[in-house]
Amino acid sequence: MPSSWKNNSLHLTEESRFNVEGAWVEDNLLVSSPGSDSQMGGLYYVKRSGWMGGSEVWCLDRLASRGIDATDELLVRSIQNDDHMVLTIYGTNYTKTVISERGINIHDVRIIDGKIYAVSTGSNEILQLSTDGSIGQTWTLPGGNDSWHINGVDKWDGKLVACAFGKFEGEGGYDGKTKDAGIIFDLESTKDVWPSLTGPHSPRCDEKNTKYVCDSGNRRLLVKSSNGEKVIDFKNAFPRGLAIGLSTIYIGLNFVDGANAENSRTCKIAMLDKVTFEHTGELVIDIPEIYDIVCVRD
Repeated sequence: MPSSWKNNSLHLTEESRFNVEGAWVEDNLLVSSPGSDSQMGGLYYVKRSGWMGGSEVWCLDRLASRGIDATDELLVRSIQNDDHMVLTIYGTNYTKTVISERGINIHDVRIIDGKIYAVSTGSNEILQLSTDGSIGQTWTLPGGNDSWHINGVDKWDGKLVACAFGKFEGEGGYDGKTKDAGIIFDLESTKDVWPSLTGPHSPRCDEKNTKYVCDSGNRRLLVKSSNGEKVIDFKNAFPRGLAIGLSTIYIGLNFVDGANAENSRTCKIAMLDKVTFEHTGELVIDIPEIYDIVCVRD
């Protein structure tokens, strides 16, 4: 992880830590949590387990956050804001905060080929930024502000793809119409790559070209690999946030449902075997909601 992030952000105290017994976590994780009118979000660090199992979870701060991504040299974080783009970029020897009216209600951030991609859900577009925060290429989708509810971006088969609740017209056009309308689409052509989803989030692709998406509205994870397709059901949980570790896939499970989101304060991180996709454990984490998960070094 970049040293500037450690130096400028990690101000941990004993009061900000809680222990989780039982679960065995093989990777260090950063977990983002958005806020609401009644609950505070924040950024959390899950320390990988020692030989006895269990884990420590540290609350790094209470800034409501959505998308996060990290490489060995860079960490990018989206601070929740409905009117502006607010990103914090931590490089090896610098920290930069980007505040711009160019982006609205940023949901996802990804680092792809040395560039930062910010999903501006409110303006129905994706912005490419350099590591100094300057905005370069942009992709504006038709339909108007937050008509598609785009919320994730990744690189699949050499092309940029994004996920959305559907191709709708008018501000908030997706509302109430998302059943099986969700898509992952090619960002350049807008052609569908993976249709018939419901409220999709967190598109990911691993080193074996296995592709993942949280089909959140249907409470399941979908996987496509050279061996075919796999469906992992999570019943009453809303899956969102996906990280691929050494041999484990981490899925954020939110036990919320629409208007009842205010009533839940405990989430889980489900752990799946990277090869068999079998459920290997879960980490109960006392936060109101999980948006994103990323694996980080010590």
